[in-house]
Amino acid sequence: ENIGVAKQLVDALRSELTKEIKSFIPELRVEKRIITANYDRKNRQTVLVSLSNIPSEVNMSTYLSKCANSGFPEIAPHYSIRQLKGEHLIYYLNDQYAASYAYQAISYAPSGSTTNNNNY
Repeated sequence: ENIGVAKQLVDALRSELTKEIKSFIPELRVEKRIITANYDRKNRQTVLVSLSNIPSEVNMSTYLSKCANSGFPEIAPHYSIRQLKGEHLIYYLNDQYAASYAYQAISYAPSGSTTNNNNY
């Protein structure tokens, strides 16, 4: 009986996680290697910075360390990463200052990257 209940819980969790992942997909459908940054002026806190289609071989902890060691130390305390299939990621940053560092840090992304500041 306990095994049945546990299986139901696992199935429910899997279903919720699948829904959550699918909800991010529209956010991730952007051109290759473009960064966007959006600052919510009303709430003055939620900034979404998305970097699309990073090759899976790019090690993100190394990437962030490189940013931190190259004049962008403020990015480190302000990020969280959602990664899907090893090639998409989203940063949520807590303030405009941190977002500006993330925006500048695009120069440390893989070669061929471009910037898009229309929403910044």
